[in-house]
Amino acid sequence: MVGQIQQISEAVEQRYGLYFSEPIGYIIKADGSQIPLYYGEIKIVKTTGEYHAIPRTSPRRTS
Repeated sequence: MVGQIQQISEAVEQRYGLYFSEPIGYIIKADGSQIPLYYGEIKIVKTTGEYHAIPRTSPRRTS
């Protein structure tokens, strides 16, 4: 793993992310090519404790 855990807080949920040194998954495009995913994010719902793990190419952008 590389870098530090990033925390992105929101009112109802919390998100944490981490860069990895090796791919943790791939996006497979229609033409068969693959995009490696080096960033993982977990979203935790504060009220229930439910979570969802999301492999990504980079941190999500907030507006």
